[in-house]
Amino acid sequence: MGDYEADTRVRVTAQQLFDYVSDTGNIPKFLPSVSAVQPTGEASVHVSGTLGGGEVIERDVELAVDNDNHTLTWSSDRHGYRGHLTVVGYGINSGLAVTVSSEHGDPRQIKQGVEEAVATIKKQLEELYPRPVFDPAWGENHTEQLD
Repeated sequence: MGDYEADTRVRVTAQQLFDYVSDTGNIPKFLPSVSAVQPTGEASVHVSGTLGGGEVIERDVELAVDNDNHTLTWSSDRHGYRGHLTVVGYGINSGLAVTVSSEHGDPRQIKQGVEEAVATIKKQLEELYPRPVFDPAWGENHTEQLD
């Protein structure tokens, strides 16, 4: 079984970040292989999509959302697939860490998928919540994206 990890800092609050990633309707926005996520119970969803090699996926996934600790955990009986996402606050910024485990698939593709999902979440949230930036050279506040 392989474990694949990625993390980043995001220029939004921990609550903004967690609200976004815990909303199952947003999952297809940052996981390109997922086309739809439908709640099937209080702690489960049905995931539909297509993997990179064209394999169609239809899976029931257990999904636990812990609002108090800003964590998500998920698992599927298929291929020992499971994961964990944690959001931590750093004042007006936040950190995002994701770990995925799987007994199946190309390790390079899985790692790349996790890294791309984390980068996409960062990009989407920082575009959704642009922040005023003070630059002494400009002498005033501006709304601008920083890299």
